[in-house]
Amino acid sequence: MKLQLLVDAPAFRHAMAADLAAARRSAFVQTLTFEGDSVGKDIAALLQASPARDRRVIVDYFTWHVLSDRFRWRARNLVSPSVWGEAWETRRMFRRLRSSGAGVRFVNRAGAFFWYFPARNHKKLVAVDGRVAYIGGINYSDHNFAWHDLMLRIEDERVTDFLEEDFRATWEGRQRGGTLRLPDFELHSLDGQNNEAVFDEVFDLLARAQQEVFIECPYITDPMTWELARAARRGVRVTVLMPEHHNWPLVREGLAHAAARAPLDLRIYPERMTHMKALLIDRRWLVVGSANFDVWSYRSQMEYLAVVREPALVEDFRRRVAEPDALRSVPCPGPRALAERRAVETRLAAVAYAACLGARKPRSKQ
Repeated sequence: MKLQLLVDAPAFRHAMAADLAAARRSAFVQTLTFEGDSVGKDIAALLQASPARDRRVIVDYFTWHVLSDRFRWRARNLVSPSVWGEAWETRRMFRRLRSSGAGVRFVNRAGAFFWYFPARNHKKLVAVDGRVAYIGGINYSDHNFAWHDLMLRIEDERVTDFLEEDFRATWEGRQRGGTLRLPDFELHSLDGQNNEAVFDEVFDLLARAQQEVFIECPYITDPMTWELARAARRGVRVTVLMPEHHNWPLVREGLAHAAARAPLDLRIYPERMTHMKALLIDRRWLVVGSANFDVWSYRSQMEYLAVVREPALVEDFRRRVAEPDALRSVPCPGPRALAERRAVETRLAAVAYAACLGARKPRSKQ
């Protein structure tokens, strides 16, 4: 098995372009967001030009409701020429993809009154020729490519076969969960129904932490905050990075409220949005994938989550991501004040998502 950490969109785009150009049998792409802006059209052009005989794209219906990080049906966006212009460009982009012979399928309708909107297919995948695959957090849009993020490139037939089978199941309308366990590497496909069991394995790793935990993710809520606080109270050094410019500030404030009640080292990643979904435990276990560490990934979204134990990759993450990002970050300015500023809204939101999605109380085990 060959694993490669691709930090930020340019590195991912460069590697993916080479693999798509070399494809012969199949090129499968799955994402949450695929927008008809310059980045989306560029990725679509790579797929159109790929010589693979079987080219297919799966996109969650999220991309028809949220464009450029803006909810289309919000009152001011209903009359926004830029939002509607991008919607039309997105439709044209997919028409061109289909005209080139690529299959395009949208999954997971939001339902009446957006009842099923929390249950998104949040997976990001590129799988080529049963030979190489990518998983991680990067979507295809201008704003997503500008964010700090990562993808994991995997050269291994066992992993790629697992992911291609998962892709085909989604293509056929089946939600498939499963786990592939290999030496130093575990890959989980979360079906949105039984996610807690996989997250409990991650929580068990946190319970085994002895020295340090590093987590970088914009979306961290209960029950992950409970487990981080539990580790911190045992004396483990817990460093939490969240972005200064957050697209969901209520989640940021909820995390600040948790940090005010537990000895978490909450730090701000400045200037740029970080969209990482990365957890490093004792420099031994690295958890990455499409899954955030929030209640939606925990309860209702379809995700990929990998636990990597390969020492070389874990060290590469520490050297290229954890250490420089922590050094660049600054302490959260008055987390208690930040939390209290909108404490009522934060608590109401916590009650709402707990009631709606059934977040569990923290486990009693130490």
